[in-house]
This record gives sequence, C-alpha cells and structure tokens, in this order.
Amino acid sequence: MAIGVLSITTTTTWESSQRDQAGHRVGADLRISPVLDQGEVGGLGAGRVYARLPGVRAVSPAFRDSVAIGAGSAQLLALDADRLAEVMNLREDLSATPLADLASALKAGRPSLGSVPIPGTPSVLSLPLRTQAPAPLDAAILLTDADGVRWRLGLTDRGAGDERHLVADLASPAGRAGKIAYPLALRGFSFGETGAPVVLGALTADQAEVPLPADVVWTGFEQSSLQGAAGVGEGRAKEVQAGEGALFGLDAIPARGKAVVLALPPDTPPERVFGGTVDGRATLPQPLPVVITDELAAQEKLSAGTKLFLPFDATTSHLVVAAVVDSLPGTEVGEPAVLVDLPTIADRDVLTVNAPPRVTEWWAATADGDPSAATAVLAAHPGWSARVLDRQTVFTELRDDPLAGGLQGALLVGFAAAVIFAGLGFAVNRRRRRPRTLGRTGDCCTRSG
Repeated sequence: MAIGVLSITTTTTWESSQRDQAGHRVGADLRISPVLDQGEVGGLGAGRVYARLPGVRAVSPAFRDSVAIGAGSAQLLALDADRLAEVMNLREDLSATPLADLASALKAGRPSLGSVPIPGTPSVLSLPLRTQAPAPLDAAILLTDADGVRWRLGLTDRGAGDERHLVADLASPAGRAGKIAYPLALRGFSFGETGAPVVLGALTADQAEVPLPADVVWTGFEQSSLQGAAGVGEGRAKEVQAGEGALFGLDAIPARGKAVVLALPPDTPPERVFGGTVDGRATLPQPLPVVITDELAAQEKLSAGTKLFLPFDATTSHLVVAAVVDSLPGTEVGEPAVLVDLPTIADRDVLTVNAPPRVTEWWAATADGDPSAATAVLAAHPGWSARVLDRQTVFTELRDDPLAGGLQGALLVGFAAAVIFAGLGFAVNRRRRRPRTLGRTGDCCTRSG
C-alpha cells in the first residue's frame, strides 16, 4: 500500500510543480502582446479592451527588451509597480522580500513631474501654432492615460500662416475596436529642430479649452546631437516664455537639436529633474532602483543595496539594487534579468529627450486564476492581439509533454499495481483466516457434545 500512497503523493506533487512552472513562465495568469501598429485594437486602446475581458480583475502594461548591463546583457522587464502585486506570479520561495515591498522600492525612483488633467473623453486635441518655421513642424504631445501609460503622439501640422494648428488624432492609434483609458493628462511636448521660435496657444480637447492648474510650471530642456559621432552633447535648460492667450513660447531649436517642455511642480529647479551627459550618454541625478536575479548578481558581483554607475539602455544611469531574487516571473529560469518600474523608465526617457518605451505586453490577473474565458474571447477576435500566453494552456502543454506523460503513466501503473497487490494480499489473508475460524467453532461444538 505504501507504493500506492507514494504514487499518489508524487503525482500530486508533480502536477503542483507543473502549475508553478506554468505560472512562472507566463508571469501572470494571462500575458497578451498587443498589435503594435494601428489595427482593430491599437496600442492606445488596448488596455481597456483587455481589462474588460471576462474574468479579468487587474491588468498592467509591460515592456520587455534585452539590455546591456555591465559586461554582459540581461532581459529587461518593466511593469507598473502600482499593479505589480496584483498581476505578477512571484512564488515565495523565489524571493526573501515580499512582492508588495519590491513594488514600493521600485517606484521610489519615480521623478516628480506635474500634469494637466484633460476633462472628458476627447478624440482630438488641438493647439494654435504661431511660428515662421517651415511646415511640417517636428512636434509631439506627451500624455498619460488612466492605466498609467506614457504616450508620445506625433502632432500633425495643419493650415498655413496665422491659421496653423497642431493636431493629435486619438482615434487612429486607439484602433477601430479600441477603448482609450480615460481620463488623460497632458505631461508636455517634445520638439525636433525648428529653426525659428515657436508659440503654442491654449490646448483644446474636442474644441473645449483645457483649463490650466495653478500648480504646474512649463519647464524646457534642450539636448544636442554630436555632429559625425554617436551619442549626445551637453544638455541645457531651455527658456520657456509665458504669454497672454498662449500656452507657452520657446526660442528656436537649432540643427541636430531636440527639446522637451514639461509640466513641473512650482519652484522645481531644472537640475533636480534633468541631467547631464557622461560619455555621450544622457544621465539623470536620481538613481534608478532595480530588482535583479541572482544569476545577474553573480555575473556582475552585485548585492542588495549596491550602487553603481554604468550604461543602461539609452542612458548612463545611477542604479541601486533594491533586491535580489532567485528568478523573475516571465523569464527563463537561470536567465540574467532586471525588473524596473515602467512609469519610472518612461519618465526618465522623456527627461533625457527620448520617446518613452512602447508597451509590448499586458499582464492580467483573473478572479479565480483561470484565464480560459478571457483567452476564448481573444481567440474569437484575432485582431485584438498579436500573441496570447496563459498559464492554463502552458500547464496543459507541460502536463501533456511526452516525458512528463511517461513519468506520470509509470506512477499510475505503480498505483494500479499497488491496488492489485493490496487486493490480492487482502484476499489471501481472508482465505487463510477462514479455516481457522471454522476449526475453532467445530472444536467448541465437539466439546459441548
């Protein structure tokens, strides 16, 4: 019978291990890669569509890339730290630090930036433009949606002379079936070379003027490219002028130059948020908290609390190791990997006059841990996603793997054999006991006669 108990126990443990592997490989109950180009559901409209899938209780935008860090490379995984504990499947045996504490440490590095709330559910944003710069003006608007995603949307230069306007069409990047995560907020603007001063008028959302709060100040920063060389030159503050009836004005941006104008809290010195240049790479004054795997920690000789200054992605950053974990969900076991807060790196990219990263994945948690209903809807609408990975499907693949199936089959055979032998043993023992019982009864009866 012990063989049978061992077989059942081993089979149960094996299945539990496969479920853990599936949850780790996916990283969440459901992982969705959106259609990056405009389509039925575009990037700007994907988050709300996925959040409304049946059974889904929480979603987080994510960004994945391979980055150079130190002497090697690592898998970069960025999620919104505010939603990390809701969606990520991090087993307790992989981290000595609870997931909620990891999230708090990661978002401690977010830059302090301001924003202008945009009321309603507009489909078009527009600003009057006064400039002698040739059309089309190289400009983009920087927005944040209700999912916390940072967006950089190109502005279309329409009209001529005193009738020029910069227009952002929100419907196209959201897609035909997409749902924008309202409300939106204006973070600022980015510009390429202008060659002439630029003045922007009041922002309108579907022709309604957007009121400006008193607790933001428009602050500019300019970065130049090095002629004939890789990297960037020294960055510097860009003067922004306030004017009656205008959002702001700024001087010409020269050739090979680019600039951002951001909403910052009042009395914020630019040097506290904008950085400088090291070895042709932009750098920022505030360190970037990271969670790393023990594989990367061993590779670079790092530990929790270590501070370092090295090339990371498009910038040279002060990094601080918030924690070391055995492995990160959503990556391969043993793979060097780094976890960061997505809003933090998006804001850092903007502060170094770069575009924020595009959302490459959406991680979703379901109410009962079963994503089957959500995956069925996605399968019925192939234009809503580029790729779908869910823990139930991965578990089924692991369970049906020939090697795993063979081992499980052997365990079942062992269990069946144990049952048969137990049954035979029980029958033999019963057969042996029966004659002795009859004999004793007969003896009793003889003695009674």
